[in-house]
Amino acid sequence: MTGRLRTPNGRTIDAPATLRIGCGWTGRAECGLKPALVDVVVSAYLLGADGKMRAASSDLLFYSNPKSANGSIVLDYLGELEGDDSSVVIKLAEVPHDLESLAIVWSLEPSNQGAAEFGMITDTYVRLCDAGGLEEFSRFDFTIGKPSELGLVVIELCRNGFDWEFKPVMDYIAGGIRAVAEKYGFPV
Repeated sequence: MTGRLRTPNGRTIDAPATLRIGCGWTGRAECGLKPALVDVVVSAYLLGADGKMRAASSDLLFYSNPKSANGSIVLDYLGELEGDDSSVVIKLAEVPHDLESLAIVWSLEPSNQGAAEFGMITDTYVRLCDAGGLEEFSRFDFTIGKPSELGLVVIELCRNGFDWEFKPVMDYIAGGIRAVAEKYGFPV
């Protein structure tokens, strides 16, 4: 059973069996960078009721660990869908019951042209859609408000029984991915 899904615009729908959270951005031309030279790293933190990761090694999804322990949540860095640079695919009925929320975090890696900052990207969005990306349930377009920060908690997907809620967060974290990991209880 997948329950209902509530979006930031107040829409409540029957949750699909598989949900995709698509993330997108574009490198800013005035920064002199091509889009591929700004490396936004999308990661997912799987959180328990206390807002911390339940198991340090398996509850942080990123490049070298793109799949949750039971395979119900998978990071897709290939941008397989039109416009999405990265996405997170979630089989809602298979998500472990002790997982209360999922935080989608963006961080920056230095480009081959030097230090990167969020001010170097534009056209930023997160969208909630069906597995194939054809039906978009909600879209959150945003502007980077603190361009010098290196970590950003963009959204959370929170569980309430069988129901889920998609919440924009926009919590900037100084110190990049290391500071974000500490916030969620990852030993660094």
